[in-house]
Amino acid sequence: MRHTKHNNKYQKGGMLLESLSSANAEINFSNFINDSNPTILAQGAYGFVIKWQLNAGSTNDKYKKIIPTAEFGNKITTIIIKLCCIRPMDKFNPDEVDVGNIRSVSETEFINETNIQTDIYLKTINYLQPICPGIAYANIVPVELTPGQNIINPDTIFGKIVTRCASSFNLKNIINRIISFINKNSESTIIPKYKIGVIAMEMAENLTSNNVSTNYDFANIGRYALLNLALTTGYTHGDFHKGNILICDSTSYFNGVNYRPIIIDFGRTVKLPPDKFDQLKAFVSNHDYISALKILCYSNQYVSDIEYDKHFYGWVCGDYDLDNRAYEKAIDKYKREQNFGKPTNAQISSATAKLKVPKPSALPETINAEIDMLFQAREIAIDANIATMNLAHEQDPIKYPLLPMSNQIKNKLFSGLIGGKKRKRMRREKRQKKTRKNRRSKT
Repeated sequence: MRHTKHNNKYQKGGMLLESLSSANAEINFSNFINDSNPTILAQGAYGFVIKWQLNAGSTNDKYKKIIPTAEFGNKITTIIIKLCCIRPMDKFNPDEVDVGNIRSVSETEFINETNIQTDIYLKTINYLQPICPGIAYANIVPVELTPGQNIINPDTIFGKIVTRCASSFNLKNIINRIISFINKNSESTIIPKYKIGVIAMEMAENLTSNNVSTNYDFANIGRYALLNLALTTGYTHGDFHKGNILICDSTSYFNGVNYRPIIIDFGRTVKLPPDKFDQLKAFVSNHDYISALKILCYSNQYVSDIEYDKHFYGWVCGDYDLDNRAYEKAIDKYKREQNFGKPTNAQISSATAKLKVPKPSALPETINAEIDMLFQAREIAIDANIATMNLAHEQDPIKYPLLPMSNQIKNKLFSGLIGGKKRKRMRREKRQKKTRKNRRSKT
């Protein structure tokens, strides 16, 4: 177990420096996008990711780095913004109009994703290297029109994003698709209007790869990251295709390995059941990481139901589906798509042969030793980072915190939970009520 000296100082840092209030968070976010240039980073049915780079010479320093090196406290120059369409009901709307292959998520799903990412960030920031990006701003906003005009109100958050994206043909096309989808599905006077979900977060700096399949070592780093996530937070990511684990240059995350993993996209993330969590910890204790990785797949219905292969989840779980249920589902779906009805044995053989999704092979046993080396390399790096920050703290105790960070400092750093203040206030009121009750009982 790691120990550190008691630290009562107030440490500013992270993604929200000036204030934890939602009003100032919105002001800081607006100022950043007004002083930066956007480019498309990724696009999918459930969301679009846009990179925002501060203009050269910008003095905007509201967002600062949390990193156990001399760069601690330097300004963040790049953030990414995820935009998604929010439907007003929890269940899928069967009458939803398809525009440009865009799909909606519910308000509940959006809030859960944001809160889970925030929870993971806070639980993994003890040594200043969280396993996911910190969220600077998150909100659900309407598509407001300027009164009397059929244009997006430029004074709103979404309006400012639209204005900044207007100079790029690709971005303008994406924004127009989003607006068209919102408008088409908000024409009904019965169904409440669809909205826009906005999540702004720190960009992974020194990004080397957004696909762990480009390198054998990257795949092992990705497997380590998923296991570390589960062990540290109790979550299984749930959508661990290769694009959701970023590999970045770093000399301070692993000793002797110049890379760092960062996990993104927590829309399918769920807590591991207690029995599965205990099994995972037991496998890790025995250095059987392959069996531990399979637990991550058994524990998530979404992973179990989808057609899996090396391009989706097989790279993590290998031949995890030992009774072939998921593989048989893939075959059945293929047969339905071919309108076989009740196929003959020859047709079944043909369908199996034509499957575009081959069954994953078992993970090689060498992976256990390779992942074990990463766990050891991480422990050595943490010790080195503690020593680095201790030295920096001695020279400037106001700026640099001691490691691991105390909860007091973490609570000052960051606020990304949607509705978090309400829950915090309710807990405080509950404690006050209990205290009053105890006082009455004593008198």
